[in-house]
Amino acid sequence: MDISKIRKMLKDTKAENGGEGKAEILEDKPAPAVEDEGRVKKEAVEIKVPEIVEKTEIGKIDTITVSAEEENAVTAPVKELELLAFNVASEEYAVKLSDMQEIIRSQTITPIPRSPEYLKGVTFLRGQILPVIDLGKRLGIEWESGLLQKIIVLSASKAPLGILIGSGIDVLRCRENEVLPPPSTLDEIEIGLIEGVVNIKNRFISVLNINNLLKAER
Repeated sequence: MDISKIRKMLKDTKAENGGEGKAEILEDKPAPAVEDEGRVKKEAVEIKVPEIVEKTEIGKIDTITVSAEEENAVTAPVKELELLAFNVASEEYAVKLSDMQEIIRSQTITPIPRSPEYLKGVTFLRGQILPVIDLGKRLGIEWESGLLQKIIVLSASKAPLGILIGSGIDVLRCRENEVLPPPSTLDEIEIGLIEGVVNIKNRFISVLNINNLLKAER
C-alpha cells in the first residue's frame, strides 16, 4: 500500500476520533447546568413558603380585637374598702374608714329636751358642739350602755356626728364590689340606716349609712 495513503487514513481517523471527543465534551457540559437550575428553583420555592406562612400568621394577629368589657376588666382595678367594725350588743356593724374623723372616750353628754330617744345628747369637742347618737337605740337593739363605750366621730354630710359604740373595734379590708345591698327582710327604717352588708372571714357585718342616722323617723 502506498505510504501516503496510509498516512492520510491515519490522519483522517485521528481527526474523526478528535471530533467525537469534542462532541462528547460539548454534550456533557449542559447537564450540570440543568441540574443546578432545578436545584436553585427548588431552594427558591423552599425559601418562599415560610415567608408566605409568616405573613399569613401576622395578618391573623393583626385582626384580633378586644371587646370593651375585656379592656375595662384589664385596665380598671378593683377598689379596696377599709372598714372600722365594732359591736353593738351581739351584732357587728361598721363604718367606712374614710368617713371617720377620730375615736374618743365616752364623756359627759348633755341631754336635749324633746329630742328622739336615740339622740343621747350633745358634747363638746374642741369647742364645738357634737351631737351623739346611742347607736343601739337607733337600730332598735336592746343593750346596756356603759362607761366602757367609745364615741366615733364621723364626717356626716351636714356636720360631724358622734355615735356611741361598744367594744371589739377592728379594721377590716374588702373589695368595694363585695358590699352587697341590705336584705329585703329589713323594714324601711333599717334599710335606710344600712348601706350594705359584707361577709368577711365568716363575719356578717352591716355597713352603716351615716348620713341617715340623724334623719327623723316617719
